[in-house]
Amino acid sequence: MLRRTIAVAGLLLVLCGCRDAAAPAHVARWRDDLAFLERELPARHLNLYARLPEAEWHAGFATLRAELPRLTDAQILVRAMALVVAVGDGHTRLAEPPGGGFAVKLAWFDDGLFVIGAVPAAAWAIGGEVTAIGAGSVDDALALAGTVAPHDNDSQRKLETVAALSRPRTAEGLGLVGADRALRLAVAVGAAAPRELVVTPLDGRPTGRPRGGAAPPLAQRASGRIYWSEYLADRDALFVQYNQCKDGTPRFADFTAQLAATLAAHPTARLIIDLRWNGGGNSEVARPLVTLLETTPSLAARTFVLIGRQTFSSAVLNALAFADAGATLVGETAGGAPSHFGEVQTGLLPRTGFPFTYSTKFFPHPRYPGRELVPTLVAPFTAADYFADRDAALDVALAAPLPAP
Repeated sequence: MLRRTIAVAGLLLVLCGCRDAAAPAHVARWRDDLAFLERELPARHLNLYARLPEAEWHAGFATLRAELPRLTDAQILVRAMALVVAVGDGHTRLAEPPGGGFAVKLAWFDDGLFVIGAVPAAAWAIGGEVTAIGAGSVDDALALAGTVAPHDNDSQRKLETVAALSRPRTAEGLGLVGADRALRLAVAVGAAAPRELVVTPLDGRPTGRPRGGAAPPLAQRASGRIYWSEYLADRDALFVQYNQCKDGTPRFADFTAQLAATLAAHPTARLIIDLRWNGGGNSEVARPLVTLLETTPSLAARTFVLIGRQTFSSAVLNALAFADAGATLVGETAGGAPSHFGEVQTGLLPRTGFPFTYSTKFFPHPRYPGRELVPTLVAPFTAADYFADRDAALDVALAAPLPAP
């Protein structure tokens, strides 16, 4: 009986070896990497099954493994991405390596999907609304791309969905590009009929619209700097933009001391802290400014914190700390959840080399246990405002009533 069992096992090994030999090389690589991902992500993540039942995690991998021989490399990638997205943690994802992309920049506004950047040959499309993607509708394409968009809430989902559309391999796996790998968009500029915009991978870097010499809006003038400030004398307001949760030059503690000196010279000034482009980092860097508000309630009552869909991770923790000190939140729902997984670590799939991230810590907030940080003063995010250089959130903050002295 033992000899027969060994013989049968040997035959099965031979058959399995023949199957692997006959399968495309990418299938064999992905079979190994899916087994790795299925095993390792639950082992490394703090609590992978907090929002997704364990049985669903394993069932998804079993279904994908059965379909591997019928799928292309790009299709397998997006299916694996979707399995990780289903975990429901905006910090945990499987991704394409950085680099590349389509030479067009899109933004999902409250009033639609618009082109906000393109290569010079396609500059005609900047400012136009996208009315179709490929052979389908915009809504269908956004829903499809949303399946591979890691998110804590709907605000982050919109941001990540547009990012997914800009990645050639992801778009290919989702079936949004043709055999030539070109992304075809129907774009309507003004009242004109839609025109086709065809963009291929790596055909140039998209640039923004010409401004005719006009300066960009205040909040867009130095979004690449870690933090900076400007006193707006005509509005008696001190504007502070904090774009990354890390120390720069000067150190943030010294920067805060400079802010305090400016506010002492202008005691009636309102303080506006802009966190809309801040994707996180080390939340403790902003502690000196948090302490300033906590120890100066009259200043906190005159402080307005701008948040939006790119406000994420440690930047959300900072926004919460400012709000807890007495500041007013203004803008859109933040992209990150108030109570969220984080403290991210990274890894690589051993055969395909695709990077993945996972959370190792949970950050709860007693007053905001949910997944949405909604501002007290909501401001629209529209294409009409964007292309007219209007900053609705800043306007709301500047117009909000101040407490009596």
